[in-house]
Amino acid sequence: MKLYTLSASPNSRRAMATALQLGVDVEVVTVNLMKGEHRTPEFLAINPNGKVPALVDGELRLWESTAIMHYLAMKTPGQTLLPEDPAARADVLRWQAWDLTTFSPTTAPVVYERVFTPMMGGTPDEERIATLLTGFRKAATLLEAHLQGRQWLVGDGLTLADFSVGAVLTYAIAAQLPLAEFPAIEAWRARLERVPAWAETMPRLG
Repeated sequence: MKLYTLSASPNSRRAMATALQLGVDVEVVTVNLMKGEHRTPEFLAINPNGKVPALVDGELRLWESTAIMHYLAMKTPGQTLLPEDPAARADVLRWQAWDLTTFSPTTAPVVYERVFTPMMGGTPDEERIATLLTGFRKAATLLEAHLQGRQWLVGDGLTLADFSVGAVLTYAIAAQLPLAEFPAIEAWRARLERVPAWAETMPRLG
């Protein structure tokens, strides 16, 4: 089994942390975007979108981080990241969907503006950032309320939901996200950073 990733990618981090937490025997293959390896015919045969992560398992070619996470969990006997209970499993999927539709779209662009735009020699668009932060605060307010009195997003233990929602906060400090306004999120994020599989997949800037 091969997992094609880029260490700086929060989406790749979700998949890599899932594999580590589950103890899956997977070969991690780094795709060098700067060299255009994501646009080669070989990689496009694996993921026609030209994005990471992507998984190859025998004849299976699987892309999209959420799908990869679910596949790895379902292939691992006795795992707890994806609960067996239908209601709890649906709750995990709900938070993953919420991240994709609501949280990441308001958070990831701020990270791009403040972290990656300067790295490429550009200047962050502070007017755009101000607009995006309005959406971020709205989404974070919902997440903050949900985390009151909770250790994790679903049930009493770590699940795929935590990896999915937590991934977009990978660069929270560098992006100067206003997490001080949301103490329950900060406590949950700190808790997540202490999970060995999550800590091991933290990208290093610079």
